[in-house]
Amino acid sequence: MPDGIFPAQDRFESRQYGGGRFRVVAPVLALRRLSVFFDGMDVDIHGAVMPYLLKDHGLGRTTGVAGTIGSRTTFGMLIAALVGGSVTDRLGRRARHRR
Repeated sequence: MPDGIFPAQDRFESRQYGGGRFRVVAPVLALRRLSVFFDGMDVDIHGAVMPYLLKDHGLGRTTGVAGTIGSRTTFGMLIAALVGGSVTDRLGRRARHRR
């Protein structure tokens, strides 16, 4: 695209990536990617390990207990999302308003 056809887009792109702003945003994006990875990893490990735990009768695990653990894992993620979102919103707003 030649310059000048979409001047608003040209201004947005220069503001968005100019002045080293990407260096500030890149660590945040990387941290977010890691948090999504580790958030899904606990459920994935639960699904992969639980059949082996059920085979070991010495642990006393039943399919009902496995279902309860899986349900509590999902409920725990809900609580963590609600509480974590509220806490980070409050802390983030405070830091932003101090400037």
